[in-house]
Amino acid sequence: MFVLLAAFVGAASAESIEVYKSKTCGCCQAWVDIMKSKGHEVTVHHPFNLQKTKTDLGVPKVLGSCHTAVINGYVFEGHIPERDIIKFLANPPEGKIGLAAPGMPALSPGMAPEGAEYKNFRVISFDKDGKMSLYSQY
Repeated sequence: MFVLLAAFVGAASAESIEVYKSKTCGCCQAWVDIMKSKGHEVTVHHPFNLQKTKTDLGVPKVLGSCHTAVINGYVFEGHIPERDIIKFLANPPEGKIGLAAPGMPALSPGMAPEGAEYKNFRVISFDKDGKMSLYSQY
């Protein structure tokens, strides 16, 4: 129990987050601001071809969203709640390379009004071959 808790707490300490997004996307910036407010160091990049960046990182097209984050070599696509990212980093599912909240769910972090409950969307894990599994549901 202590080891598991220690691993979770270790993952919760701020990791460097690299975010790839469009310069003009306000909801992406809102997600970045949420992550910063939780103590994470975030560096934002505006690639010329965002879709190529997503493809190069292994994000299946069907899971696409408006921004992509990379933390410790893992890929996080879209408006994923911080708690799912922390949980994933503390104990990555075997073979999985990341998580995605496909599309732009209206009640997800960065999309929902401040203080609103996150709901009505799914977070999907995926591997390098595009195999997907439900990770969490809101």
